[in-house]
Amino acid sequence: MNALALQSAPVNARQHQSHGARLVQAGGDLRYPEIVSGDVLHIDFDVKTIRHDGLYLIVIHGRDGSRWRWRCARRFMRMPGFTTGGVVLHGQDVAAEGWAPVPDEMMSRIEVFGEIREVFKPVSKLGR
Repeated sequence: MNALALQSAPVNARQHQSHGARLVQAGGDLRYPEIVSGDVLHIDFDVKTIRHDGLYLIVIHGRDGSRWRWRCARRFMRMPGFTTGGVVLHGQDVAAEGWAPVPDEMMSRIEVFGEIREVFKPVSKLGR
C-alpha cells in the first residue's frame, strides 16, 4: 500500500498528483460515513473526468480561482436531460441524502483526481 494519505482539509492538490491504480489510506473523512480516516481506497488516478456513474475523488476550486481547494469524495450519476449532450450530471448531496443536478458554475470548479473503485474498512471499525 502506498503511504499517500488523503485528507479532507484544504490542500494544494499538486502535492499529491498520482497515476495508475493504487491503494491509499484516507487521512481524514472524505465522505462521512462512507469514507473515514483509516479506510483504504482503491483509486484509479488515470480517470480525470466523470465518464459514468460512480464515486470520484475530486477537488473543488474556490470561487475566486484560488489555489487552495477542498478535497473530498462524491458520488455522481449521469441522467437523461434536455442539454446539448442529452445528459445531465447529478451529484449526491450528502447532507440532504438525495441527488441534485450539478450546476455549470460548480462543474467548472470541480477537478477529478481519480475514480474510487473500492473502499476497504479495517476490521476494527466493523464493530465485531
